[in-house]
Amino acid sequence: MDQFVIDLGPESAAAAGDVVHIFGPGQHGEPTADDWAQMTGSIGYEIVTRLGPRVPRRYLSSEGAG
Repeated sequence: MDQFVIDLGPESAAAAGDVVHIFGPGQHGEPTADDWAQMTGSIGYEIVTRLGPRVPRRYLSSEGAG
C-alpha cells in the first residue's frame, strides 16, 4: 500500500488539499529522508526508493527554491 495518515495535531491550520512536504533537504525545518529512516529503523535510501509510481514527484532546483 502507498497510503498513510499524518496527525498534524490539534493546533494545525492545515486543510484538505493543502500542499505538504513529507521530506526534503531539511533547510526549512522539514524532516529529511534520513530523519524518517532513523525513526523507522531503516536507511534514507530505502525511504526514497520505496515510494511507488503513483506518488507524484516535483523536483525543485536549488536556485530560486524557497
